[in-house]
Amino acid sequence: MNTDMEYTLIRADRKTVGIRIGGGGEIIVRAPRHASREQIDGIVKKNMGRIEKMRRLALETEDAYAVSSRELCALKRLAAETLLPILDKYSNLTGLVPGRVRIGSAKKRFGSCSSSGSITLSCFLMLYPMAAG
Repeated sequence: MNTDMEYTLIRADRKTVGIRIGGGGEIIVRAPRHASREQIDGIVKKNMGRIEKMRRLALETEDAYAVSSRELCALKRLAAETLLPILDKYSNLTGLVPGRVRIGSAKKRFGSCSSSGSITLSCFLMLYPMAAG
């Protein structure tokens, strides 16, 4: 395991250190302005195993979402055919009716709900087991 891990450091008005993996496996560390570089390096080294796992997963996932425009259209169509009936089922069970439902192609957020009640689901959900249906 590499002990001198390179990362991009972003200092901000925050209380904790956050570690995120960007595109291409880049490590991005957000830290409080007052934290010393030695403290930040120590946190990165302490979490190196977890960071490496996150990087591998991010790179594997990036490859899984590399689809052609034709495949993307097919995934969106499949998502609409599969997910909308599930959403209807739970809407009927709970009595909660979404304002609008949209199938998108977000890669990091599989679903969201706006304050106006609109729901957006990612077509990439179709690449995972359908355990909740």
